[in-house]
Amino acid sequence: MKSKYSLLFVVLFACVLFFSTTVYAHPGRTDANGCHTCKTNCTEKYGLQYGEYHCHNSGSTSSDSSGSGSSETKSTPKTTPKPSTPTPASTPTPEKVKTSKLINKLAKDKGANKDVILADLVLKEINNSKTSQTTKTLDTSKPSYSEPKSEKQNGSDVKFYSVISVTDGDTINVNIDGKKEKVRLLAIDTPETKDPRKAVQCFGDKASQKMQELVSGKYIKLEKDTTQPDRDKYGRLLRYIYLEDGTNVNAEMVKQGFAFAYTNYPTAQLDAMRNFEKSARESNQGLWGSCTIGQNGSYRSTNPVN
Repeated sequence: MKSKYSLLFVVLFACVLFFSTTVYAHPGRTDANGCHTCKTNCTEKYGLQYGEYHCHNSGSTSSDSSGSGSSETKSTPKTTPKPSTPTPASTPTPEKVKTSKLINKLAKDKGANKDVILADLVLKEINNSKTSQTTKTLDTSKPSYSEPKSEKQNGSDVKFYSVISVTDGDTINVNIDGKKEKVRLLAIDTPETKDPRKAVQCFGDKASQKMQELVSGKYIKLEKDTTQPDRDKYGRLLRYIYLEDGTNVNAEMVKQGFAFAYTNYPTAQLDAMRNFEKSARESNQGLWGSCTIGQNGSYRSTNPVN
C-alpha cells in the first residue's frame, strides 16, 4: 500500500515540475490558448513590454498592448543574398578594332609611342572637321532653285523666275522650272570682264556690280523679242528682263550709264535704248563720265554675243 502512494507522489511531482517549466516561465496565469499579458518584471527579466500579450507555446508571437485579440505565429523568411553578377567587359566595336590596329601599325612604322600617334590622329580629325565646316559655310556658289511664282498682270498669269547668279553686266543665270538657264539681255552691251581675248574694260566691274544690285536674290519676268531668235549661238536665252515692280532692267543699265545700246541687231527696243544712251552720255552718267570712248565707237564690243 505504501508503495502505491509512493508511486502516485512521484507522478504528481513530475507533473508539477513539467508545468512549472513550460507554462510558468514568469508570473501570471495563461488563458485557454496558453497566452497572457505580461505585468511583472516584463522588460528587466523577460525582455517583454509591459502589457504585452504573448504565448508560451510558440517560438514567436505577435501581440497587442490591450491584451485582447488572437495571437499569430509569424516567421520571417531568411533572405538569401543574391550573388553579385560581374559586369561583362564591353565588346569592342569594329571601329575601335580598326582604330586600334591603325594605331599599332603607325606606331610600329614610325617607331613612336602609341599615345603620340593617337593624339596626332585626334588632332588631324579635329582639323578636318573644322575645314569641312568652313567649306560649307563659305560655299555660296550653290544656286538657289526657288520655285517660280505667278502674278496677275492685265488679267493674265505672268511667271516670275528666281535669279541664281550674275555672270557680268549683260548676262545672268536664272532658274526656269528647276533648270539653270543662262540669259543674255537684249539690246544692250556692257564693258567686258569675262572675254579671255580682251583685258577687263573700263567700267566692266562696275557694270557687273550694278547688275548684281538690280537682280540678285530677286524674281524677274522674261520677255522675248519676236525680231530675234530664242537663243544665241552659245545657247543663251535672249530676253528683256523686268523686276516685279515693272522696272525694265535692260533699259535701266543704259539709262544709268552702265551699258551701251547694242546696235548690231535691229531689236524691238533699239530706238528706246539709243535715246537712253544719248541722255546718259550728255549728262556724263556712269562710264560716260569715267571712260574714254572713241568717236568711232572703238571702245564698244563688235561681237554680237558679248
